[in-house]
Amino acid sequence: MRLQLCDDPSTLALFPHPFRLSLEVRPQSAALEIRVRVENPGDQPLPFSFGLHPYFQVTSLEEARIEGLPEQVVNQLTMEPATSAELLEGLPQGVDLLAAPTQQVRLLDTARGEAISLETTAPLDLVVVWSDPPRPMVCLEPWTAPVAPCSVATGCSDWLPEKRWIC
Repeated sequence: MRLQLCDDPSTLALFPHPFRLSLEVRPQSAALEIRVRVENPGDQPLPFSFGLHPYFQVTSLEEARIEGLPEQVVNQLTMEPATSAELLEGLPQGVDLLAAPTQQVRLLDTARGEAISLETTAPLDLVVVWSDPPRPMVCLEPWTAPVAPCSVATGCSDWLPEKRWIC
């Protein structure tokens, strides 16, 4: 399935930059492949950052575990460095953390014995873990740059040959 969005007068009134965005979703045998493409058809830099927000239902936040995060992360509620172990203890109370993992990240529902894994690739190589009690769900989110947007014309030339960003 391919979804496409491009600028028009209503988007330009809110976000004054021409753009083209396409999102392809492809079911695989044991995975869901998602491809994103951002294009800048304009003459000026296109500021953006990109993240996907998949929510995964768990039996309970107390029964959920996250594996594969680095020891040091950022607490996005305070924008301060923290340890992943410390923040994940608070998963049932709600967390919002940013990590730069070097391996696969897994969300485990220990009550059901089920797990889902996230494999990151540049430029979507950051991960946000977010919970919002009392809802029994965890977001395991691939991100590019949640704090400061990237620009197609500056700062991302390694990612964006010919004014395109594809992952």
